[in-house]
Amino acid sequence: MRAATTAETGSLIHYARRTSVNRFGWLEWVVKVNLPLLFCENPLARRYTSLEPISVEILRTLMESVAQLVGSDIAAELPDRFGFMLNGWSHRCTTSQYSYAMRSTESRTTFGKALSDCVYLVGDNCSVNKRLVTIIQVPLFGFASHRLNLAVRHHLEEYDEDLAIVQALMLKLRTLKQSAKLRLKTPLRQGSTFAMVHRYRELIKVLNANDDDIMELLPSPACNLRPKTLFAELKTSTMYRKSYKPAILLSSMCECGLTG
Repeated sequence: MRAATTAETGSLIHYARRTSVNRFGWLEWVVKVNLPLLFCENPLARRYTSLEPISVEILRTLMESVAQLVGSDIAAELPDRFGFMLNGWSHRCTTSQYSYAMRSTESRTTFGKALSDCVYLVGDNCSVNKRLVTIIQVPLFGFASHRLNLAVRHHLEEYDEDLAIVQALMLKLRTLKQSAKLRLKTPLRQGSTFAMVHRYRELIKVLNANDDDIMELLPSPACNLRPKTLFAELKTSTMYRKSYKPAILLSSMCECGLTG
């Protein structure tokens, strides 16, 4: 690509300085592959790459510069009043969110906004988010999705016995001996109740009914029919929950007067 002309590739790489292209290469590599900053000084990394060596200090400076540019773009797009949506932030959520809430009072220099300009927050109905909105004194929208989860949980109570049987079987299949057998036929993964039932429907097709280790745990034919019905219901509720999140945001904006 570097040997091709600009007309052939449509890229502006030939107009950029070699130093800039090199630094961007390291930055893209470290960020997109989620590597530590020290990776750029690793002897093996330098040996097997065509990029010119850079130091950790330079890489850190580049990341800070990019963060400032992104902050400037966000500041240019932020309206006078705005809201936060927190979704899928599970990594050290308590520390991250409290730190954000405390430091946002000093963010006017970066984003041109103060914490008082935030008028609502959309998030899960958890203790962290409740505490966060108490600190910043804004309403929390998300209780409707929480009520949906409670309704689904209540509905699952009639399937408790079937789910217990399925769970016992799935736990057995996670043992080293059984997982080795299944790994030859299909990859293993498991998560929520919906994921567990979905995985069970896939595995039941390849399980050996004559296997002495799992023979006693295999559900009866009648029990196999009920998880099929349960899976269809859980799939519907999952799709509804995903499509409902934009509605929560829209209702939040309407109640706060952000839609005009």
